[in-house]
Amino acid sequence: MKTLERTKKSMKSKRISVSEKRQITIPKEYYDALSIGNEIECTMGENCIIIKPISENSLDEFSEYILQDIIKEGYKGEQILKEFKQRRRKMKEATKKFIEDIDDEAKNIDELSTFEEVFKKGDET
Repeated sequence: MKTLERTKKSMKSKRISVSEKRQITIPKEYYDALSIGNEIECTMGENCIIIKPISENSLDEFSEYILQDIIKEGYKGEQILKEFKQRRRKMKEATKKFIEDIDDEAKNIDELSTFEEVFKKGDET
């Protein structure tokens, strides 16, 4: 299954209003689920706006897990730091590649499916 198809199936849609000042309120459910901070990234595509949370240190949450694995594998002293830096760099590269792949697929979309359309399609199969 293509990345875009998986993304569409996991998408959730909600109608929200726009104020006279062109402001919107992000539903609390979305805000909490995406751990949105003080800033978001807003991207305009064909017939859509994509809002993504900005997470400068998104890999930090994995640091503890990376270090646990390195220690379990028997690394000691300076080897721990060297291995940690190497694995963290690989994660950054993989994450960047994943985002680029999704962005490339998103550029090829004329319209995104609505929540209802996705689940109607699922019921028909």
